[in-house]
Parts: sequence; C-alpha cells; structure tokens
Amino acid sequence: MSVTVYSLLGALQFVPLLRRGRQNWHRIAGRILVPAGVLVALSGLWMNFFYSRPPGDGESLVLVRFVVGLAMLACIVLAVLAIRRRNFSRRGAWMTRGYAIALGAGTQVFTMMGSHLRPDRRSR
Repeated sequence: MSVTVYSLLGALQFVPLLRRGRQNWHRIAGRILVPAGVLVALSGLWMNFFYSRPPGDGESLVLVRFVVGLAMLACIVLAVLAIRRRNFSRRGAWMTRGYAIALGAGTQVFTMMGSHLRPDRRSR
C-alpha cells in the first residue's frame, strides 16, 4: 500500500499546475509522502534480509539493495531536515533523489521478474 501511495502521489508532486496553484495540496501531499517513503524504504530493507532470495541473487545483490534502501531513507530524512530549515530548493532536490531511487528499485523488480521464471539454459 505504501509503495502505491508513494509512487502515485510522488508523481503528482511533479505536476507544476498542482504545485503552483495549490500550496496546501502540495504541503498535504508531502506530509503523506514522507511517512509513505519511509515505510517503502524500511519495508524494502526488511524484505532484503528476511525474505528468501530467488535463485541467482547473490550476496552482492543483497549488499546493493541494502545500500539503495539506506540511500532512499537518507534522502527522505535529509529532505525533512531541509524543510525544517525552510530550505525549499534543497528539500525538493532530496525528495526528488529519494523518489528516483524508489522508482529505480521498483523498476528492477519488473525487469528481473521474468529472469526468475525462465529455466536456466546452462543446465542443458
């Protein structure tokens, strides 16, 4: 659920008409996005360590997923710190980075999905 909220609401944050004309909308959406993004990052980290790995996923991929999850979480925390200092441009940059990391991680799920379903051709 948090992934869906973060993905869809995050995409709407980039629509200039919604940001410019409705400051309250952007602020409320941001207050929903931050906890949703934290949940996405933490659940990704949790799944990385506690779900069984598909065949072919080695230790290096576990490490990469750990680093990416921490990077996403760090971007969101840095964005919150920036907004508390009223540094709007820095907040936007950090939230954009966090969103980009999340989209990259989500894209990996779809691109790797088929590779786990195909039989290994090397075993023939």
